[in-house]
Amino acid sequence: MSEQVRLTSECLKTDPAKLAVEIEDFIRSTFLEYRRDGIVVTISGGLDSSVAAALCVRAIGKDKIIKLMLPEIM
Repeated sequence: MSEQVRLTSECLKTDPAKLAVEIEDFIRSTFLEYRRDGIVVTISGGLDSSVAAALCVRAIGKDKIIKLMLPEIM
């Protein structure tokens, strides 16, 4: 059984700029490791996909990102 960890205000203290750089480094190194031509990012119009697209652009450049807007199906 896993140990329970309490969610405190200390857990929420982050440095957003540092975290963004770490994520960009991960994207860049993974992209280079797998030797791909680009990254496809699906855009929903929400904050999550917008941030993901921005991090990818910053990591490998806008010319290597294909943005794909998906329709909403109801």
